[in-house]
Amino acid sequence: MRRLIPLLFPLAAVGTVSAETAPSYTIEATPLYCDAAKYEENYVTNFLRGNLFVEEGEQGWLVNTGKDLNSAYGFTEAAELKGLKRFASYLNNLGIELILVYTPNRGLAQPEMFTNLTREQHADMLSQYERAIEQFRQVGFHVPDLSHVAKGIPEFFYKRDLHWTPDGARATAKEIAKTLNELGYGDPEGTPKFKTLYTGVRGADSSIQSAANQLCNTQLPVQYKKSFRTIETNSGFDDSTSLFGDDESNIVLLGTSFTALEKFNFNGFLQEYSNISISNFAISGGAATGAWIDYLKSDFQENKPDVIVWELPSYYTLDNKEIFTEINPLFYNGCESTALLKQDNITFSEGGVAKEILFSKGLLQQPSKHMTLDIAFSNPAVRTVEATVWFGSGTHKTYRVKRNNRTKADGRFVFELGDHEINGKEAFLALDFDEIMLEDGSKLSGEQLNTTTATARLCEIPSSINNLVAQHVKTTQ
Repeated sequence: MRRLIPLLFPLAAVGTVSAETAPSYTIEATPLYCDAAKYEENYVTNFLRGNLFVEEGEQGWLVNTGKDLNSAYGFTEAAELKGLKRFASYLNNLGIELILVYTPNRGLAQPEMFTNLTREQHADMLSQYERAIEQFRQVGFHVPDLSHVAKGIPEFFYKRDLHWTPDGARATAKEIAKTLNELGYGDPEGTPKFKTLYTGVRGADSSIQSAANQLCNTQLPVQYKKSFRTIETNSGFDDSTSLFGDDESNIVLLGTSFTALEKFNFNGFLQEYSNISISNFAISGGAATGAWIDYLKSDFQENKPDVIVWELPSYYTLDNKEIFTEINPLFYNGCESTALLKQDNITFSEGGVAKEILFSKGLLQQPSKHMTLDIAFSNPAVRTVEATVWFGSGTHKTYRVKRNNRTKADGRFVFELGDHEINGKEAFLALDFDEIMLEDGSKLSGEQLNTTTATARLCEIPSSINNLVAQHVKTTQ
């Protein structure tokens, strides 16, 4: 049945109003949904394709079926799981505990709001989620089961948006604070260091609602929720108060818009319930790994934390072979502090092409699984690099590395060569640049190419790290 949302419109003209001439209103029903949302050809922009398909739910809900009902949690292929184990080994080597906030998507957490979700489908979603958190636990992560955290909280999520409300953020923060306390990092019995204040009501920028408005040429009403702000108990309520914790905190929060946006106050609630300062490096719009890449390139190199809290929405698939290939070498800062095997300075021809970079027959004695490639462009606006690595046998592998536009623009791309099961045993021969692109997806113009250079460095992964990684991976098998 097509659901309608009532909108009020005044019939009386604006002017002086007496008790006898009080304005009257009529109710005009606005459809929540329309037939245009059923057809893929209507999803013509990147934003709309990110909301494919919009469907109608219960009690005024709109659904993004691609994300709300996605059950491809965790890892489905052994190659990707291998990258996760290597990632975990770097953390283990540095003595860093990782707490994963594996946020359930809306279909898993609140199935009663989904008209077309069957019990069998929800049971499968729950089973896949439990399998995923067990994968994460097996490599040493601390992963509380959040699949039931929304129970008893009617507005855990916004009705027409993927995000949790402040109510959902608060409930999740309570669970994560319990894990921090169990690890000995919280201070629940100490003098309260933080307090949370009610700051009024705030409307939500709802992504699914915006998609429905565009598809159906309508304007649905904004959903409002109470908003909060957490401050230190020894400070006043002013703009100088840090919501994000002490810069010297030994606990760091990384994540997405769920934890980056102040309107949800997740980090504030987490600091209040754990009673400890937490530094927030989450990035809104940074996707699954943007916050990691920025953090590992900067603050991490000078101040290693004791604990990293990683918030990751479960609708992000990790079945991408390049995710950990890019993150892992940043733990040791790429080629900045390791032995160089070869270095070349590069100029580019039309289209951002350069051939036979780092060519050396002398490298044919070493397997590429022990190597890291570190590329730095003079133009920080370069956001996408497509490069082909050639191996001694004549085979090759193409890497396409795209930096999220919300991350810091520094023109640096770092990745390990050896995660691939077959190519890791091959010897490195040369590197080709096939394409480089700017933030807006365009290629560099002739003038930009004339002024853009790059330095490509090939170095060995420190042997001490390789040995520790191998040992840790073996113990988690």
